[in-house]
Amino acid sequence: MVMIVVAFLLGSQPRDQVRQVQQTQEDPYASTVTVLSQQEHDLANMQLASTAGNSAVDASLRQNLEQVNEFIADCERRVKEEPSDELAREYLTNAYQQKAQLLSAMMDRGGSLN
Repeated sequence: MVMIVVAFLLGSQPRDQVRQVQQTQEDPYASTVTVLSQQEHDLANMQLASTAGNSAVDASLRQNLEQVNEFIADCERRVKEEPSDELAREYLTNAYQQKAQLLSAMMDRGGSLN
């Protein structure tokens, strides 16, 4: 995940980097959320273009992604309510890492998740 964020930052224009630094100061997860949202959007586009059939693995990956997204939303609410809750921050960080891994696995399958 860190590599994804670093690559994203390196590929950005200087103006974007300033904006991202400001976002990071306000919300340390902002750039991660941006990258993962873009990947999820790209995956949805891959799914639309795919002609492969549905498999049990694909369905499981989609279900896991939905669960991770729900868990992320719960953690984000908790961190917003209690910014000093280090355990909630750790769970949120781990959930973002898990989402990145799931998206990577889904993309590796060639976007065959219809």
